[in-house]
Amino acid sequence: MRNGFRWLAAALALACLGCHEAPRPKWSAAPPQETAAALPPRVWTLEHPPGPGENAVIQEWRRRYDGWRTGTLRDYPFEPRGAKIEPADHTGIGHKNGKGEIVTEEAVDIPDRSIHETEPWGDKGCVWPVRNRWSMRWEEEFSRWMSTEVDADYLARYNIPVDCADAPYAFRWIFARMHYLPQGAHNVYGAVFGNWNTRFANLPHSVEWSQDLRFRAALDYVMSQYVQGRSIPYDTYPISLRPQAGALRPGTVIADKNHVRIIHRIVPNAYRPVRHLSATLPSKVRTLADEALSAATPCDGVGWGIVDWSWWDYDFARHRYICVPDRKMPGFNLEQYDNRNSEIPAGLIHTLYRQSLPGTGVEGVFVRVREMLGDVCVAIRMRKDVVDAGWAHYKDRPNDRDKKSRPYDDFSTPHRDERIEKTYEEVRKTAAHGGMSEHQLRAESDKISIDIGEGQSMSLTEFLERLDAGKVSHEPWDPPYRRWGLKRPES
Repeated sequence: MRNGFRWLAAALALACLGCHEAPRPKWSAAPPQETAAALPPRVWTLEHPPGPGENAVIQEWRRRYDGWRTGTLRDYPFEPRGAKIEPADHTGIGHKNGKGEIVTEEAVDIPDRSIHETEPWGDKGCVWPVRNRWSMRWEEEFSRWMSTEVDADYLARYNIPVDCADAPYAFRWIFARMHYLPQGAHNVYGAVFGNWNTRFANLPHSVEWSQDLRFRAALDYVMSQYVQGRSIPYDTYPISLRPQAGALRPGTVIADKNHVRIIHRIVPNAYRPVRHLSATLPSKVRTLADEALSAATPCDGVGWGIVDWSWWDYDFARHRYICVPDRKMPGFNLEQYDNRNSEIPAGLIHTLYRQSLPGTGVEGVFVRVREMLGDVCVAIRMRKDVVDAGWAHYKDRPNDRDKKSRPYDDFSTPHRDERIEKTYEEVRKTAAHGGMSEHQLRAESDKISIDIGEGQSMSLTEFLERLDAGKVSHEPWDPPYRRWGLKRPES
């Protein structure tokens, strides 16, 4: 399915290069330059008197436009009419700008004229029209959808291939398409692709999102050409972690520079209530990893950590959609960075969101440990996918040993292996704190069989011991037996 859409997207891109940005691979050496050369003058509907039979959507936008012109639009998140538009502040994330504020978002240079100019409701042929605006009501609906409709197989059921960064964006884009909300995504250079784009105008549109060929092609395009893990600081903002703030909820993103996850459930009677979904590299149709938030999750500072999606709203002065500034988003807060911890305070977060412990006494400890061991197994299952894909790529490329290449980044597992070790260390601490002996913990681990492919398996205990002893290789070109710490098989 993905190859089909990529072929279609590429063909359409060639037909549209006269009026749109050329597609670039995710790892392009140079940033795409957004140009507006020779853009024809636009006739903007809202700058002219109402025409006969204007629909309710245009009427509502006209009301907002009139409020912007008169300075009475209270929920307008951008500069008021007539205000000087300041150039983008390129102070680095985490540093203080000229106003003394900590910078939390990547700067985006927005030209006066842009190929992204659009009517607020979208031009004819856009990916989908805008009929609603993001608000807390829609965020609550997004959270409800994530917690009740989404599971680890949701994307696979619709044959949507994803990698680590893609999965959270896929959920956000699908929800926005379902409810006709504005949605865009930045690449690592600040270039944007959004639902207002007309690149796929000659593809048919359908009411049902999963059957909408225009949307499916655009979704594949934005994930393959724009979205990366390092898009996160452009498209999200930091939040308060306290339950009373209501900002940490299903749909919230947990991101570090090597991995991105999206919260899909908060189970108050679980030992670790906050659970997230995630994918891994390379991109493919897959069952996502369903795991609890782990203390092994790095905190890479401002711009990363636990963040919510920025809202896309219409800038009347620029005639285009841009992200609402972080400090104007509900729940914006920098307190998670106060202690400069190298890891997210997962234990504290679980305690804050837990209403009761599963089980009591000794049996309760076993319940918690088994729950945590299940997450270790999920992480190892995802590792197996990477190992298998890496060997498929490298086994016939004996001279490819470039550690700065995209395949190396896709298929090596040093960070993943470290997370598995740290997660198991959490298990050991939980077991010891509950009075569970090392012997009892080992007995539980011995019961779990790990599939390592080609009809082979090993116990969880055996894998963890080999990992701890340094026998497990994270190098992507090593054959599977070395990736799992085994001896070379006899010919």
